[in-house]
Amino acid sequence: MDFIQEHSKEITSLLVPLVGAIIALIFKARAKLIWSVHGSRSILTEEFVQVEVGPPSRRVVNVQTAFLVFQNIGREAATEIEIVFNWRPQIFQLWPIREYGTATNPDGRFIIKISNLAPKEFLGVDLLATRSDLPDLIQCRSLQGSAKKIETTPQPIHPRWKLSAALYLIFMGAVSTIYILISAIQFFARNP
Repeated sequence: MDFIQEHSKEITSLLVPLVGAIIALIFKARAKLIWSVHGSRSILTEEFVQVEVGPPSRRVVNVQTAFLVFQNIGREAATEIEIVFNWRPQIFQLWPIREYGTATNPDGRFIIKISNLAPKEFLGVDLLATRSDLPDLIQCRSLQGSAKKIETTPQPIHPRWKLSAALYLIFMGAVSTIYILISAIQFFARNP
C-alpha cells in the first residue's frame, strides 16, 4: 500500500487518459442498424373469376402482408445499405418514399439497395403477396456492419409526469452509485 500512496500522482496521471480513451471509444459516433417486423397479416378474401360459360365463380384468396422497419439508431449515417430477400416480393414499397435500386443475384435472391440512412432515420418496407408466401428477409447490412433484429410489441404511452419521475429516480440512483463508489475508494485508500 505504501507504493500506491507514494506514487498516487503518477498512477492517476496514467489512469485518467486511459479511462478517457476507453470512454471516448465507447461513445464514439457510429452507425447502428436495427430492423423489426411491425406487423404481418394473412387475410382470406374472395375474388371473382370469369368462366367462359355462366356466372363468375368465387375463389378464396390468401393475401399476406408484412411491414418491416429499418432504423439507424447510431449517431453516424449508415451507407450502402442492402436489404436481401429470399426472392422478389410480389409487391413492395418503401416508406417514406425515397430513391432506391434493386438487383437480383444469380441464385434468385432479391436485393433492395439504399445509398444511406441518416442518424435516427427509419425506413419502412411494405410487402404484399397474393396466392404465394412472402419472402423471408435473409440479411440487412450496411458498409458499417450487419443490422440486428429486435423484437417489438405495442407499448402503452405513459403520462409525462411518470416519465419525468422515472428519469429523476434513474439519475439520482446513478449519482448515488457514483458517490458510494468514490466514498468506498476513499475509505480503502485511508485504511490500508
